[in-house]
Amino acid sequence: MGGGSGAKPAGDSGGLPGRAPATGVGAAGPGGPVARPGGRPASATGRGPLRRRPGGRTRAGCCRPGAGAGPPDPRGEPSLIKLALPTGDLRRPLAALLERIGLQVEGYGEGSRAYRLPARGQAPLRVRVFRERDIPIQIALGNYDLGICGLHWVEEFLGRYPGEAIVRLGGLPLGEASLFVAAAPGQWGSLRDLAGRWGVRIVSEFPNLAESFALAARLPAYRVIPVWGAAEAYPPEDADLTLVAARDEAALAEMGLVPLHRLLAGRAWVIAHRESLRSKDMGWLLAALASCGLETGGGLSLPPPLALSRVPPAPPAPRQTVRIALPDGHQQRHVLEALAEAGLEFEGYAQGERRPRAPLEDVEAKVVRPQDMPQMVALGAFD
Repeated sequence: MGGGSGAKPAGDSGGLPGRAPATGVGAAGPGGPVARPGGRPASATGRGPLRRRPGGRTRAGCCRPGAGAGPPDPRGEPSLIKLALPTGDLRRPLAALLERIGLQVEGYGEGSRAYRLPARGQAPLRVRVFRERDIPIQIALGNYDLGICGLHWVEEFLGRYPGEAIVRLGGLPLGEASLFVAAAPGQWGSLRDLAGRWGVRIVSEFPNLAESFALAARLPAYRVIPVWGAAEAYPPEDADLTLVAARDEAALAEMGLVPLHRLLAGRAWVIAHRESLRSKDMGWLLAALASCGLETGGGLSLPPPLALSRVPPAPPAPRQTVRIALPDGHQQRHVLEALAEAGLEFEGYAQGERRPRAPLEDVEAKVVRPQDMPQMVALGAFD
């Protein structure tokens, strides 16, 4: 009675209005930094704020941005340029583009399993292959001078760390992709259907951008569920919305989703460490990349605020089935063998279907990334 106990109501994050605490591995997303107790933000390395130490080292063990670059060599020798390239679908078209501009990276286009690859150009060059999501982190720390990755990964990183030393140089003519806010067919007619609806669940590999979307749309008490991949598999049972990357709406339809909003459209972008641009002679490589016709502009297209109203969340429907999560990727072959030994066959699982048919009544199965299973079981999505 009176002034109350001061306890926060359930779902109150204590921060921005209408913002519910992210679930699972934290608002930073899989592999990303998580806020420390007391509201102290973590660094991009996930190991606390970077603190400078004598000798150019940081507490996280990485060289400080620009360390070792120094002024141009008085003997006139060219600077060593450290280049971060992406693995995945961009490898082959990017390798062909680099070869056209006079930069040969041995084994890159062929899918070499080595991470460090020999390269030949007009000056000394060191090349390493990373996952796309890790390249902005490496550039921000100054571990590499130039990097190439999808624009959506750059925006995802800068959405949480806008002050980091990353310079966007432009988009290459390859790797076209868009970020869509999408839902299962028949789930929502448009974004306006979400106005005032409490507790909207958004699943994505891009939790920082998902949060930017939810804040711009003024979704009350939303929940962002960060996952490592296969975000398209979660609606409608385990999420209300998903934020996924797809080439176009046709590719989105192949995932079994309908678009509600295009948050970002971009290509593979060239990014640079700010201090490296100032202190290193990278003109020959930048000129070669610019000869491809670098795209400028880009950026997020956030939705307008939705109407302010209050629609209480619908109570969860009673579930009489047992739900099981099956892994995709490298673990799938071993799970198929184990299921066969047990005399169980999930129809469509071996063919890559996300919702294979279970051999037992009252059993539902869904195929997700194995890294996301502990989180989803903890949330009660799977038994």
